[in-house]
Amino acid sequence: MDKQNWLELINSQAWLKQIQETNQYTEKFGLVLSERDAGLLLLEKNNTLKAEQRVEFGQSILPQIIYAFCDSYFISQNNYVETLVRLQEIFYLYKNEMQDGITDNELINFMKEQFETVCYGDLDYLEGTCLDIFAQAARAGYRGYQKTQGYGGFEEFDIVKRWDKELYLEALRELAGGKYLWIIKWKNCFLLFLYWRRSILIMRVHLLPMKRHSHLWRLFYSV
Repeated sequence: MDKQNWLELINSQAWLKQIQETNQYTEKFGLVLSERDAGLLLLEKNNTLKAEQRVEFGQSILPQIIYAFCDSYFISQNNYVETLVRLQEIFYLYKNEMQDGITDNELINFMKEQFETVCYGDLDYLEGTCLDIFAQAARAGYRGYQKTQGYGGFEEFDIVKRWDKELYLEALRELAGGKYLWIIKWKNCFLLFLYWRRSILIMRVHLLPMKRHSHLWRLFYSV
């Protein structure tokens, strides 16, 4: 075995050890990686680095991703490995997209916050919308994330329109001219109920595979 292959073998063994050591922390969330899982993640990492034309030195970024995301309500043992593969791919993609102008911690913190609060566990939305908007803003000169370590501030440049109660009421008042306020109030209450009910249904879908959060599962399915 030549020196290069020997070094690659040593690095791979060290990497696998780092990944499996995360089980000591994540098992309290019902998440555990087997040797086979770790091997698959190593293979996917190497494929991603090759595709993104990157080289990783020192400690892998994956343990940081694991520690940041393992307490998510949208990750269960059933989708754990698949989610880590996607998060790893997304991380390296946007390190390139942002031309390495953002630290690893800043990017991971931003990804986790949007994954939980805006994307509700939807990795496609995280990659194709939230991070795309964020990267465009960063390339245009936005640096607010540096003060907050990647937390908060997304609403400053988020261009996606979402539910706005006050804006909705204002539009209804303009349409009704103040003549049918009782209708407006009734419609508002009804739509708020529908919006709340829709949120519950969305959460039910995400909670289906999550037996480790059985108390939450019972709470949402009792509605």
